[in-house]
Amino acid sequence: MRMADVGEAELIRELVARACFALDSGDTEGWVSFFTEDVEWEAEGVAKLRGRQAMRDLHKRYAGGPVRARHVVGNHIVDVRGDSASFRSYITVFRVEQGAEIKVMTSGSYHYEFAKTDGVWLARRFKFALDIPVLEDHAQARRRRVPDP
Repeated sequence: MRMADVGEAELIRELVARACFALDSGDTEGWVSFFTEDVEWEAEGVAKLRGRQAMRDLHKRYAGGPVRARHVVGNHIVDVRGDSASFRSYITVFRVEQGAEIKVMTSGSYHYEFAKTDGVWLARRFKFALDIPVLEDHAQARRRRVPDP
């Protein structure tokens, strides 16, 4: 990796971390602003979406309430190629509920493709490859709290 690319790779790592914080804190607009308007987004077995509005709708459906998630990424690999880049990492999602035990909700790997336009990196493709299905009692709690649109 060229020295110029090292700074770009670190910026992309920071963007992924900020997206996770926005996702977990219920900041829908902060989360979707990390992606291109026509993003292709997939979480295996959970949802396959296209575009920011579809992501916005999904996030609003699941955000808030007493059950929270914490998305923790590690072992980042970033490959920068001019105005495009890829990001891969492991991901563990924890279920955090006040007064309850913290549980692993799921784990897997993140695969992002980024595009740099007008000096700004945005994710244009995202895939969450799950190692294990999402913790069922978490999915049930979310469905009970927020009815499907």
